[in-house]
Amino acid sequence: MPDAAYEPGQTFAPIIESWTMSNDLKSDDLRGCPFHSHTNTQEATAPDFAIVREHPLNPPEQLKELRERPGPSKVRLWDGSETWVATHYEDVREILGNPAFSTVTTRKGYPFVSAQRQDILINGRPNFTFMDPPEHTKFRRTLARMFTVERFSRERPFIQKIVDDLLDDMEEKGPPADFVNSFALEVPVRVLANLVGIPPEGQELFLQAGKDRFDLSADPSLSHNSGEALWNYLDDLLAQQERNPGDGDEVITRLVVDAIVPGKFTRDEALLVINQLLVAGFDTTASTIAIGTLALLQNPDQFEKLRSDPSKVENAVHEILRYATVLQFHSSRAAKEDVEIGGQLIKAGEGVLALLHGANRDPKEFPDPDKFDIDRDAAHHLAFSFGIHQCLGQSLARLELQIVFATLLKRFPNLRLAQPLSDIEFMTFSLAYGPHSFLVEW
Repeated sequence: MPDAAYEPGQTFAPIIESWTMSNDLKSDDLRGCPFHSHTNTQEATAPDFAIVREHPLNPPEQLKELRERPGPSKVRLWDGSETWVATHYEDVREILGNPAFSTVTTRKGYPFVSAQRQDILINGRPNFTFMDPPEHTKFRRTLARMFTVERFSRERPFIQKIVDDLLDDMEEKGPPADFVNSFALEVPVRVLANLVGIPPEGQELFLQAGKDRFDLSADPSLSHNSGEALWNYLDDLLAQQERNPGDGDEVITRLVVDAIVPGKFTRDEALLVINQLLVAGFDTTASTIAIGTLALLQNPDQFEKLRSDPSKVENAVHEILRYATVLQFHSSRAAKEDVEIGGQLIKAGEGVLALLHGANRDPKEFPDPDKFDIDRDAAHHLAFSFGIHQCLGQSLARLELQIVFATLLKRFPNLRLAQPLSDIEFMTFSLAYGPHSFLVEW
């Protein structure tokens, strides 16, 4: 994998007033970044939490260093506060599955990875992702009845048509093609719109709201404004459904018929569910399609192995999810009581970042973890998290990815990058890591 163009990045912890860096910066642009929320770094008891990656397809090197220590380790965040970071597979899995750790953002010690993230989670609308039982159970139980494997399997022909149509368009326009914006983003946006029941004119709203919410460096007002625009649009859409409820299986219809009418959900609770599904559901899949494609293009032996034997696609998708693991900082927790993890005592009121991309590169669980190998047994990866907060739509995401990669390699067996990897701009300061765009040819 060519990495000569990537020099080691600098760990950093910008203060709130200095968090003005563009999300469009490449890792190279941040070497020697001077912004820190504390001045005496020589005497700091914990290292600054590293966000910048030394190589675009690998997590920050700091995670390897932390993994050499037993159990979780302390790091210093952007505001000078310290939190625990878990990078071992067993530790991350245990934290995510342990009810002693809370996802509620107002709990003492809950770690925020940026000022923007803190503002959204504290001042934004409620989000069932950041609820504990029994509140969380109410939402998850209702959605689990809608998000069954059987329900998602009925989407296969529709997803296949979306992928075929987008690749037809790409082929017709000819190379070079902007792979992210013409394909990787469009697939999950169209799939989700159909699943939820969003007309084409509403797709741009949730696309923008998702981008603004995931961008950790953006002005919080951007996320607020785009989020409110989407909320108001969905409010009108839900009102239309209430006046004329249908008998389809779109999420909006089912929420009206199965949750609002029987009194299980209020209108605002139904809106919360729809909003969360749309905003959180496309960015991760789009980034996984993009980075998965880059991983295949940077490993031509694996590209050819999958192209020549499409039956490997299910296992290949597991490896792509492990290797890419685009959710960087989503699994924050606060300890409700004293808990020992990996030999370290995490006290009540202390926070922990359970890093999914760190766990999925643990050599004890995945030998030679930085090697991309589609024959690897990677089905137990943690890309979809673990425990009661693991992704409800994971079977849909896997189905999308399987159709995407099987079809892409069949249609474009000579697909290749039309620009150096070092020229691609990545969303370093985003919850879902991935490239802004890149050009391909065939």
